[in-house]
Amino acid sequence: MVGTNGLFKNPVTLDIYLYLLNHEGSVRIRNAQRELGITSTSTLHWHLNKLLEAGLVEKLPDNSYLLTSAGRELKTLEVPVTETYYLFSGRLYSQALFQLAFLLSSLLIGIPLVLTIPNTANVFFLMVVATETFLIWRRFYPRSRRDMN
Repeated sequence: MVGTNGLFKNPVTLDIYLYLLNHEGSVRIRNAQRELGITSTSTLHWHLNKLLEAGLVEKLPDNSYLLTSAGRELKTLEVPVTETYYLFSGRLYSQALFQLAFLLSSLLIGIPLVLTIPNTANVFFLMVVATETFLIWRRFYPRSRRDMN
């Protein structure tokens, strides 16, 4: 069995592995770069080299990459979890999802409140809720997640 201890600590490496796993045949660098949204070729090469060293990927003579049989048969991925998740009906949901739902609900209540009773406390409340909603939203969709090393 191939050891993946710490290999998928970086989410980009995991994204590349899953892309290769779901892709039929070999993958060329430029196609993978475009489809994964990775801006730097050297970043993609670095992550592919990590997968090569682990024996999950092989480099073909035409410079394309293909999952090895070990890469295709890998059953367990060791992925570190850095957030709190809740299990509901067999699915994992991030704590941030609940926070985002609460804050969006607060916005839906707060906007009409500010429009009907525009006092300082209501405006301040709306500003705080809007800021928190934006910050949590950014955790879900960071701008340069794909270029992390």
